[in-house]
Amino acid sequence: MRYFDVTPAEQRRRLDQRQAEEPHTTWHMSDQELAAWAAIISIPTPGELDGSEPIDGPPAGFPSWDDWRRHRWPPSIS
Repeated sequence: MRYFDVTPAEQRRRLDQRQAEEPHTTWHMSDQELAAWAAIISIPTPGELDGSEPIDGPPAGFPSWDDWRRHRWPPSIS
């Protein structure tokens, strides 16, 4: 997991730059949409970031989180 604690102004700058340089890889987001996403994200704990915090097992029917991920998002990068 990668998490970057950046200000709304820096988020806007990065999104605008990405939109200008690689418009086919992203979509426009308004400041209101950025704020809405920021309000619902769960900021990871230090243990989540460094892998030291134990996590629950995968949902029933999946032997691993990778199996669940491949089922849920088949085209995701392995």
